[in-house]
Amino acid sequence: MNPTRLKGPAIARLRIDCFLRDEGRCGECDCRVYLDRGFFDRMHMAHIKSRGAGGPDTLDNVRTLCMKCHMLEHNGGKPCPPKPLIEPPCDFGLPLEALLGEVE
Repeated sequence: MNPTRLKGPAIARLRIDCFLRDEGRCGECDCRVYLDRGFFDRMHMAHIKSRGAGGPDTLDNVRTLCMKCHMLEHNGGKPCPPKPLIEPPCDFGLPLEALLGEVE
């Protein structure tokens, strides 16, 4: 059986839903991540059961990770420790309504 594979607006919507459910925090180290920011603090949507192992693109099979924790996960490392962060006002890079309005 082929797992659910989402593309385009559907995968973008899943990413936003994952980010909102996880309140913009990495599921491993709890650092703040952003939907649309610079490379290093951008949200990574990681599959719990990998797509290669048959994991679907569904909200219950994805979680929010920071780049460092996602890379460590793929390299078999341990999650990074929490890092101190001075948080700017959270504006997601764009108004949330604009992000939600672009995907249906």
